[in-house]
Amino acid sequence: MNLKTKIGVVSMVSMNLSGVVVGSAIAAIGQSFPDLPISTVQLLTTLPGLGSLLITLIAGQLALKISKKTLSLLGIALITLGGLLSSFSNSSITVMML
Repeated sequence: MNLKTKIGVVSMVSMNLSGVVVGSAIAAIGQSFPDLPISTVQLLTTLPGLGSLLITLIAGQLALKISKKTLSLLGIALITLGGLLSSFSNSSITVMML
């Protein structure tokens, strides 16, 4: 396996582990939003998994028409954009869920 492939695999796995990172911070996030029920805050760990499930179904069909490399780069770009969006708008739990 060449270096580019190894870097690609590591970056894809790192993006997939983002839900684990959020899960460890649920208590701190809950303290930042005391007016919300904890179940709403816990959606931050549930919704990415549900989104991954739905996107996987779509990506499977797109992989027949678009190269896997392009799909991977698009996925990384969307995950990065979502992460940046939520980091700049930390006053809204709705934006954090996107």
